[in-house]
Amino acid sequence: RAHFFACETMPDFQEIKVLADILKRTKKSAWITFSCKDEKHLNDGTLIAECAAYLSDHPSVFALGVNCTAPQYISGLIKELKAHAGDKKIVIYPNSGEVYHADTKTWLGLSDPDAFAKMTQEWLSLGVDIIGGCCRIGPEHIAKMRESLSN
Repeated sequence: RAHFFACETMPDFQEIKVLADILKRTKKSAWITFSCKDEKHLNDGTLIAECAAYLSDHPSVFALGVNCTAPQYISGLIKELKAHAGDKKIVIYPNSGEVYHADTKTWLGLSDPDAFAKMTQEWLSLGVDIIGGCCRIGPEHIAKMRESLSN
C-alpha cells in the first residue's frame, strides 16, 4: 500500500493545477517536483514562485521540489521554493546537466561526480530536506554525495 504519491517532473502550471485538484479528492499525501528551464521558471515559462505559492497551503502536499533539471539551476530554485513554499519540505533530484542529442543519439556535456557532490553541500546549506539524482546521475555521483556528507 502506498504511503504517498511522488508526482514528478511537472513542467506546466496548468497540469499542476489539475493535479492539485485530483490530490484533494484522493486524500493521499504527495510531493510535487517541477521540471525547470532556468533558476526561476518551469519549462512552460511559469515562475516557480507562483507554483510554490499556489501549493503552499495545499493540505495533501507535504513537499515541493525540482527534478530532471540541470544542477547549475538548483541553488536558485531552492531559494525561490524556500521563499514561497510555506512550511513544505524541499526535495531536489537534479539530472547530470548533460543534454541528449537525438540526431547523434549521444549525451553531450560534463557529468562530474565531484562537482555534483560539492553542489550537494551548497544545497544542504540552503535548507533542502531530501536530495537525490535524476537522469544520468549514477552510482559514482551518489557515492561522492554520500562521501561529501560524511566529511
